[in-house]
Formats: sequence, C-alpha cells, structure tokens
Amino acid sequence: MNDLSAPRPTRQGFTLIELLVVIAIIAILAAILFPVFAQAKAAAKKTQCLSNLKQIGLGAMMYGNDSDDMLFPWTYNHVETDGWWTRYWFADMPPSGSTKQPDFNNGFLGPYMKSGPIVDCPDAASLAGKSSKPVAYGANWYLFLDLNAGYRPVSFTQMDAAAETIFMGDAAQFVAPGQPIVRCEFISPMIGPFNYLHARHGGESANVNWMDGHAKSLKPSYLGPSFPLTDGMKAAKIGYPFKYPKQNPNAFDLTERDQYYFAITKPAAP
Repeated sequence: MNDLSAPRPTRQGFTLIELLVVIAIIAILAAILFPVFAQAKAAAKKTQCLSNLKQIGLGAMMYGNDSDDMLFPWTYNHVETDGWWTRYWFADMPPSGSTKQPDFNNGFLGPYMKSGPIVDCPDAASLAGKSSKPVAYGANWYLFLDLNAGYRPVSFTQMDAAAETIFMGDAAQFVAPGQPIVRCEFISPMIGPFNYLHARHGGESANVNWMDGHAKSLKPSYLGPSFPLTDGMKAAKIGYPFKYPKQNPNAFDLTERDQYYFAITKPAAP
C-alpha cells in the first residue's frame, strides 16, 4: 500500500544560468529567422505585384482584340447624377467632393480582369495620393500622347518592338527634395513632371509589363549629374530604364536613344 504521508521528492527548477542560456538561444534564433521572414514577405509582395501587372497586360491585349487592335483611350469623361466622372484604365473615378467610391469594375480594363478588380501594388501602401490615384502603376505616356490626334491611343500593330516597349510599371512622382513622393498614373520620359519608375521592391527593382504581355523586374538607373534634384530622386529610388548607356551621362535631359523603351518607333541602335 502506498504511504500518502511519505515525503515526495522536490522538483528542481531552472537555475538562473540555465534560463539565461535559453533566452540567449531564443534571441539568436530570432536574429537569424526574422530577416528570413522579412525577405520572404518582401519576395511575396514583389511576386504579387508582378502578377498584378501580368493580369493588367493580358487585360489590355484582350481589350485590343475587341477594339481593332487599339489600346484603350487615356480617359473618358461622362456625366452622372453627382457630376462628371472620369474613366481610366484602372477605374471609373468620381468627381472631386463626391461621397462615392471609385468603381474598379468599370475602368476600361475592368471587364477583362479575370481574377477580380485591379488591385494596387502591395509595396505602394505608403505612397501619398491614394484618394485620387488608387493604383500606383504608371502607363507609358507615349502610348497615348499624340498631339496631332488629340491624345489618341496607339494600335498594337504600330509597335516596332512590342517586347521592348514599356506598357506600365511601378511608378511614382518626385516633386521636390524634402517632399514626399506621390502616386502617378503615367510614366513620362520627358523633362517634368518627374514621373519615373519607382524601385520600391527591396529598394532595388521596379516591376514592369511590356506591350507583348510579359512582365519582369528591372533595376532603374539614376540621372546625373549630382545636384539636389537628382540626388533627391536617387534617395527616393526614382529612376529611369535605359537600353543603352545614357548618351550624355553629365546631362539631365534624355535623347531619343535614351527613351528607347518608351518609343513606339525605335531609334537606331548605336
């Protein structure tokens, strides 16, 4: 028979040194694993952004198939009960002061998005201007800028090299040194406003889709020479894609050859 009154052996707890060793091991593991988790999260956001751009590019191609190979127009203004709405590729935008929300299903590409409404780049959440520009992807302005035809969009068949013509990409506008960068709906290879590619994925790369439908990441270059404007753009990770080395590295302006990836009719190779 068990003697319940017999003294039981006491259980030894952890000593202070043992606890400190365990804490040190946990701290070391955390220091190793947390950067890995952060890198995995950043990679997932970059992949999601590439998928977004791929879907947008496929939607544009389907729009072209239904529109005699024409790209969608830049905007279309129409009046509703609360005023003039403006339809863009990404959404139908309400007039300023309206209490209504953007209609992401009714942009030019809305009906062609098989996976649902167009969504924003997951790494653009901190960019200013979301209320007026809810999607931080900028379209190639040269695809819409035809001053002799009233901003008429181009045809897919006009492209000299669709696989080397930017359609859209991660974009932001640099306003001035010391001011926050803001969202923009187009990328302009012209001087001012400074709407260029935004290397927001790990501070290294911007995602871009092209007129043949493919999407990939690239590392923008930064304009020179060094002065407050160009230094501010570099610090903000706002740069430019060059196919060939910049013709005049010490000049800020861009030549026709520098604008190769934006041009519909490609300049001659050097």
